[in-house]
Amino acid sequence: MIGHKRRMKRYCDRLVMVAKVWSHGAFPLIANKYPFAGEIDLERWDLFMTAACVWSAIEKLSKRTVALYKQIDESMAERNPEGFNAFADCDDFMRRRQAKGILTDDSLGIWIVINLYGRKELNDNENKLMRALGDMVADEFSSGAWQKLGA
Repeated sequence: MIGHKRRMKRYCDRLVMVAKVWSHGAFPLIANKYPFAGEIDLERWDLFMTAACVWSAIEKLSKRTVALYKQIDESMAERNPEGFNAFADCDDFMRRRQAKGILTDDSLGIWIVINLYGRKELNDNENKLMRALGDMVADEFSSGAWQKLGA
C-alpha cells in the first residue's frame, strides 16, 4: 500500500506541476489572440487555470477515490495556498453541471473566466475567451496528452 501511495503522490505532484507550467505558458498565447485578456492578473490565471487543468485530467480517470482527491488537494496546496480551495470549487461547480446533464468544455471555460474576472456576467469577448479556454484545457488534459509533457 505504501508503494501505491507513493505512486499516487508522484502522479498528483507531476499533474499539478505540468498543469501550472502549461497554464503559465498558455497565457501569452491567449493574450496575443485576445488582447483584453492580457489584463488578467497572472497569479489568478495560474491558480484557476491550474485547478481547471487538474480537474480535467482526473475527471477521465476510472478510479477517482477519496485518497486521490486528498492527494490532489495536498499537491495543489503545496504549489499555492489557495490551490485547495480553487480545485474544490472547480470540482463542486463541475459536479453540479454534471448533475444537470451539462458537462462540456464550455462549462470548464465558464468556471475559469468567472473566477478570473470575479463575476458571473460575461461580455461577448469574455464569452469567446471562455470557449477558447475550455477547449484548450480539455484538449490538453482530458485527452491525457499532458502526460507527454515534462516526461
